[in-house]
Amino acid sequence: MDDLPDDENGIILRRIRDCGDDLAIAREVDFSLLFPTDAAAETFQAQARLLGFRCLVAEIEPQDGLSWDVTASIEMTPSHVGITDRERQLADLAEPLGGVSDGWGFMGTQPQN
Repeated sequence: MDDLPDDENGIILRRIRDCGDDLAIAREVDFSLLFPTDAAAETFQAQARLLGFRCLVAEIEPQDGLSWDVTASIEMTPSHVGITDRERQLADLAEPLGGVSDGWGFMGTQPQN
């Protein structure tokens, strides 16, 4: 029986787990959000830092009028509920600033022998 839902986050986590990554190991998870202006990205960064995220702001090639990327990172165990909740939390901060979520990820850990 599988404990991961069949939504986008569940499918991604299942693939990662099925490749041998132990999802019970805490690690830094990176959430990417795109913004239309540097000011919006900087405002978001300040708000996300208050929630415990480490942030990196970078100018990117414009995509649909969004030319600033913020990577908001936090140490956590990558569970479906945890990732979905953090994604929602960050999207709620980003939306009033014209920002949108652009996915999440982390560097996989190697299974121990």
